[in-house]
Amino acid sequence: MRIAAIDLGSNSFHLLIAQIASPSSFEPVLREKMMIQLGKTALITGRLDPRDIARGLRCLDEFRRLVLTRRVERTIVVATSAIREAENGAEFLHRVRKECGFHARAISGREEARLIHLAVTRTVDLGTDRVLLADIGGGSVELSVADSEKIYFSTSLKLGFLRLQGRFVTRDPMAKREMRTLSAFLHDSLAGPLGSVRRRGPVRLIATGGSMDSLLRLARQRNGSRPRTPASPDRVSRKEVRAIISDLNALPSAVRAERFDLDLSRAESLPVALMTLDAILEGSGIAGAEICPAALREGVILDFLRTTQAPEPAPIDGGDLRTQAILDLARRCDYPAQHSHRVALLAGQIFEQTANLHGLGEYESRLLQYGSLLHDIGYHISYIKHHKHARYLVMNCDLRGFTQSERSLLASVVRYHRRAAPKASHASLAALPPRDREVVSSLSAILRIADALDASHFSVVDEVSIRQVRGKTVFQIMTNSMHRKVPLDLDGVRKRARYFGKLFGVDTAFRIRRPPRIERTEAGVRAV
Repeated sequence: MRIAAIDLGSNSFHLLIAQIASPSSFEPVLREKMMIQLGKTALITGRLDPRDIARGLRCLDEFRRLVLTRRVERTIVVATSAIREAENGAEFLHRVRKECGFHARAISGREEARLIHLAVTRTVDLGTDRVLLADIGGGSVELSVADSEKIYFSTSLKLGFLRLQGRFVTRDPMAKREMRTLSAFLHDSLAGPLGSVRRRGPVRLIATGGSMDSLLRLARQRNGSRPRTPASPDRVSRKEVRAIISDLNALPSAVRAERFDLDLSRAESLPVALMTLDAILEGSGIAGAEICPAALREGVILDFLRTTQAPEPAPIDGGDLRTQAILDLARRCDYPAQHSHRVALLAGQIFEQTANLHGLGEYESRLLQYGSLLHDIGYHISYIKHHKHARYLVMNCDLRGFTQSERSLLASVVRYHRRAAPKASHASLAALPPRDREVVSSLSAILRIADALDASHFSVVDEVSIRQVRGKTVFQIMTNSMHRKVPLDLDGVRKRARYFGKLFGVDTAFRIRRPPRIERTEAGVRAV
C-alpha cells in the first residue's frame, strides 16, 4: 500500500509518498517541496492573496499528478497556520477539493505538535530523556516537552518567521535596530512559555522544519562535520547559530542566496528563523539544538498507520463472467479499490431502501454495483473530467459478457456520477432508449450520494439507514472512528443529493450517528 501526506505549510507545500513496509513503518518513495509562501501576505493581512492561492493550486495540481502516476491509494492533506487563520482559508480548502480532488483539513497548533512528536520519536533515539521539541515554521512555532512516550507540555505560538519578517523587517539586510527590536520581542513573547518548559526539565532541544535543515547545511559548510544519519541527528551549538546569523545578515538576501546556495525565499527569512531558535535556546538554557529531518508529514503517515486498520474492500462476487470483467477493467485502470468498493457498498444500501422511489430490480442493482466499481477509473487518464474519461474507457475497453446496449447504459451511469446531471440534450444519453434513460437517472442519483459519502476516500461511513420522518427522506449515516481524523463533508453530500431529491420529488435530510465512545473503568470497558 502507498500513502501520500501533503503539508500545506505557511511557507512551503510538501509532498511525501511512502510505501507501507509494516503496520508501524514506511519507506519514502518520493519527496517534493514547493515554496508557495501563502503566509507572507496572509499572516499580515488576515487573507490569502489571490495570486498565492493560484500558485498553491498549481502546485497541488502537480502533486496530484505525482500521486496518480505513483499509484497512491490514500492521500492525507493537512493545512497549518496561514490557512488555519485566514478569513478565506476555508474557501481555499474548498477549491483544493473541487479543483484538485484532495480532501484537505486545517489542524490546530497542538495537533501539529502531537504529529511532530510522533515523527521525532520514530526518528531519534530519545532514551529516557525529556526533550524540548521546537518546530519553527513560517506561521507558528510549536514547543513541546516530551519523552519517547508522552507529551508533558505543548503550546503553539504565533512566532513564525514569515509573520515576524513582515512585522519587524523593512530593510535588506536587516538593520541592527530591527534586530534589537525583534530580539526583545522574542524574549518577551517566549518568557512565559519557556518558563513552563524549564519547570519540566528538558535536557535536549530537537528542532524541526525547513529552516533548521538549512541551518544544519550551513553549519556543515563552516566546520566540515560529517553528514547526518536518521538515527543520530546532527547538533548545532548556540555559538554556531549566532555566528551563522551574523554571516547571513552581513549580506543582502540575493547575495546570501547565491553565496550559501539557498533558495531566494529561504534566504530572505532564514535570519529571522535562526533568531527565533537562538531565543529559544537562550530561554530554555540548553546549549545547542539537534536537527531532526522528520517533520509533520512523516507524523501524518505514522498517525494514520497507528490509528487505522484499513478495512477490507466490501466483498464483490467475482465468480461470474460479467463481474470478473468489471474487476479486470478496474484493476487495469488502477482504480482506487478501497474507495470504489466502499461506494459500491453504500450505493447498494441506498438502492435497497429506496425501491419504493425508483421501482428497479436485481438487474439494475448489479448495474449500480458495476458502475460504483468503475466510476473513478477515469483517474487513469486524468483527474480533470475523469467522469467523462471513465465513460470513454467503459465504451472502448474489453468488457466480456456485456452487449453493446448494456455497455452504453453502464457508461452513462459512470459518466453522471458527478458534475452535470443527466440531460436529454446530451447526445450520448439521447441515443439510449427511454427506459434506459430512466435507469441512468435513477442509478446516477444514488451513485452521486454514495460517492459523496466517501469523498475523502477514508471509509468514514459504514452504513446508511433511510427513514421517512415528517414527510422527509432522512438518511441516517453511521460513521466509524475515522470521523475524528476526517470529518464527513455533509455540505458536499447535501449538494450531491439535490438531483436525487429533484428526480424523485422528495425532501432529503442527513443525520450523522457516531459510534459510541469507549470508556475504560475499573469494572471493565463500557460504551458511553
